[in-house]
Amino acid sequence: MRVLFMCSICLLLAQGVAAETATTRAPEPGQPAWISDQLKVPVRTGTTLRHKILRFLRSGTPVTVLEINESGSHARIRGPRGVEGWVPVDELMPEPSAREQLARARDRIEALKAQRRTLKAEIAQLQQQLKESQGQGEALLREKEALEARLEKLQRVAARPMQLARENTELSDRLTTAQQRIEQLEEENARLADSSRRDWFVRGAAVALGSLLLGLLLTRIRWRRRHDDW
Repeated sequence: MRVLFMCSICLLLAQGVAAETATTRAPEPGQPAWISDQLKVPVRTGTTLRHKILRFLRSGTPVTVLEINESGSHARIRGPRGVEGWVPVDELMPEPSAREQLARARDRIEALKAQRRTLKAEIAQLQQQLKESQGQGEALLREKEALEARLEKLQRVAARPMQLARENTELSDRLTTAQQRIEQLEEENARLADSSRRDWFVRGAAVALGSLLLGLLLTRIRWRRRHDDW
């Protein structure tokens, strides 16, 4: 509203300047001109009031000045749709009227407002898209982190069989070593058992032989005693 008010004041000031310009400078042939702030200006077939009115032109209508009469009071113009006729020079202005300029300014302001609303809507849409993009980026980041965690887990799972294979190999080697040790111990036990049996056999034989010798010795002693008694 402030902009519209300022434009109105400026255009009203311009209207006064335009009015002064119109009274001091007449339009020239071949130059554009505009109908003054009169509501309607008659276009006649001649320069007097007795001439026929061809049509009325509204204020702000753009026309082309074709010629000026000798007295400089009237100008022959060409208006919209090719109509040609005479109008008083005082009813022409070298630039649009203040009313027309104000209307154009209002239209321009409305167009700028509409453009501002459009830009505001586009900015809101872009902000929404940016927000959605940021949300998608965060979702993708979370998905990336989840995939990385899953990949790390899969790598650990994939490395587990290799570790199990190494452990299995180590256990197999240890089992083989233990089996070999068991076999050695069994062989040693067998040797010890054989040695123990031999020792017991020798000891048994020695005991038996000793018993036999002792029996023979005792028998001999007894025989000698009997022989001596005889």
